Amino acid sequence: MIPNAISVMTLIGLIAGVGLAVAKKIFYVAEDPKFEALRAVMPGLNCGLCGYAGCDGAARALVAGKTGVNVCTNGGRETTSRVAGILGLDPGVMEPVTAGVGCFGGVRSKTLYHYDGIRDCRAACLLYRGPVSCEIGCLGLGSCVRACPFDAIHMGTRGLPEIDEALCRGCGKCAEVCPRGVITLGGFSDRLIRLNRTSDCLAPCRQKCPAQVDVPKMIRHIRQRHYDKALLTIKEMTARKNDVTRAMEEGVEIMFTATPIRIFPDSNQRAASLEVCQVEPCEKEGQGSVGRKIPGSQKRISAALVISAYERKPDMDCLINIQKKEVASKNGVVREKEICFKSTRKHTLEAKEDTLMAAAPNIFTAGDMHTGRASVINAVAGGRKAARSIHLLLTQGVISVPDKIQHRINTRSILKKVCVGQHTSKVMVEELPVSVRKTSFVEAVGPGITQPQAMVESTRCLQCGTTCNDD
Repeated sequence: MIPNAISVMTLIGLIAGVGLAVAKKIFYVAEDPKFEALRAVMPGLNCGLCGYAGCDGAARALVAGKTGVNVCTNGGRETTSRVAGILGLDPGVMEPVTAGVGCFGGVRSKTLYHYDGIRDCRAACLLYRGPVSCEIGCLGLGSCVRACPFDAIHMGTRGLPEIDEALCRGCGKCAEVCPRGVITLGGFSDRLIRLNRTSDCLAPCRQKCPAQVDVPKMIRHIRQRHYDKALLTIKEMTARKNDVTRAMEEGVEIMFTATPIRIFPDSNQRAASLEVCQVEPCEKEGQGSVGRKIPGSQKRISAALVISAYERKPDMDCLINIQKKEVASKNGVVREKEICFKSTRKHTLEAKEDTLMAAAPNIFTAGDMHTGRASVINAVAGGRKAARSIHLLLTQGVISVPDKIQHRINTRSILKKVCVGQHTSKVMVEELPVSVRKTSFVEAVGPGITQPQAMVESTRCLQCGTTCNDD
């Protein structure tokens, strides 16, 4: 009986093996040679960060054209370049995406109660939204540290996560486990087109800056001696009280409520004098910033050179008048479309506040054309906002405007009383004597403060956020 059973089992195995061999030949599907090549350049960690079932799944998706060449988060730029080479595609210029921390409170934040539960931010957040009083503050339990597969995050001495950008691959695992949205992903473009919101942790200086410059980050770069990354000075071009005082010290006469009438030439037809007239300030719509002339207030000023820099107003005549543009329709008939612009009470080009799109669609404005006479930093802010709108229009076809954009400073973030352990005096820039300022432009191209002075000045920054010092 036993030999017969062995013979039967052997026969069954032989028939099954032949059947499988025949089935393999009949149902054989040729594997794309690119698949094996792609598997060879993959890290082989099968981490699943790409969203597919391991490196094989990502390779098959690449061969099928279901994903882009940058599918492998773990491999970084090097793997992306190799994948693009195998597929015969251009990897393009890839913008690095890294995680960033948007909280500055840490151990300074006021605690509402003592939490003695599971050391996980998500668990702590279930109990009255967490023990930290700031509703957008970091809970400091390190869930993001444990979630990072690249060991790019560690908890710092201030009770906040610190991210090593050299190790961060932008996988987003840390952002997924953060219940308060303290950690976000983004690249340079994302930071450039982002608008401040009322829900962001913003220092008062960031809220006040029209261009939304991250001033605390700039100062942190100075502390770390990364002067190439820090913007040392931002100067506004408007006349401040100190500027006016110093100009008068140099012998400059400033007539605040005067308007020029005519220029008188000499016998050689060169400027000899300028006639001006006092005016009354007027803010009525349609009259600009020049009011009614005061009778009998004319006087002539000797002048060898007259520079016309009066009221930097844009010429709006070519825009305000309705223009017609030829538009080709689907049936081949050419029709005219009206392009209408609107002006403000300052005789500048009207535009939407958050997108800077003019009344005419898909046309944007910024700077003096929109605001009139203003500071350089305001022009930078307008250009940044207009660039954001153009970028979104070209890449997404629609200009999205986030909710709760920060327009006014949050009164809660103003520190009325601050107690510091050691007071550091403000670094004062030495002014040149009046005699030197009258005869040179040395001050205009001066170095400002030195690097050691910048280090001292950076220690004065409290690195505060919205409510980091509320206790």
